Amino acid sequence: MTNHKTELNYFLPFVLLMTAYSVIVTIISGDLGFEGDDWWIFSWPYWNSFPQSVFIYARESLRPLEGVYWIGLFEIFGFNKIVFHFFSLMLLVLASSLMGACLLKAFPARRLLAASAMLMAFFIPTVSCLTFVVTTDNSRLSMVFFWACVLAFQRWIERGGKWSDLLLPVFLYICAFLTYEAPSLLIFSIPLFVIPIYFRLADSPSKFEFAMKL
Repeated sequence: MTNHKTELNYFLPFVLLMTAYSVIVTIISGDLGFEGDDWWIFSWPYWNSFPQSVFIYARESLRPLEGVYWIGLFEIFGFNKIVFHFFSLMLLVLASSLMGACLLKAFPARRLLAASAMLMAFFIPTVSCLTFVVTTDNSRLSMVFFWACVLAFQRWIERGGKWSDLLLPVFLYICAFLTYEAPSLLIFSIPLFVIPIYFRLADSPSKFEFAMKL
């Protein structure tokens, strides 16, 4: 089983590569401006004071955490598209890195596969113009929460699969759902990343207990 230090050392060069690419693309592209629903998002913090704007947005959109993200950035940076563009790419870096870490933890003998999947998950979306539209950030933010949830489930089984340790992964999954609805369908994929770890552990809960908790 891989340890956390090994995972970090293996993925660090790739994470630095993706981060450097994000910085370079941000500098080259400059101020791309906003479009479409971006202005709908900014209307809430523009016409309402903080933090009232967050509560109003949550009530109207039923996605409170995406509102916290967008309105928080607006309160700090205003209409600075370059900052929003960079954060869009960094969300993609973080989501891809977490996915790669989950793959490596589930399949430690498939390092090349994990790294390739991580790089594909990052670079392929950057070809699309949708990556640079603010309103699509909710999908990337929700995937950050989702893959963090999967990683938390993996560490849960590594630590013995206690009921109390389920609080963190469940909380992260709820955060993903409250950001964007798409991860609700991905809940069925979580066992695929946890079961391989369960069978590698010598000291693990019974199969029935494990299945009930998972």
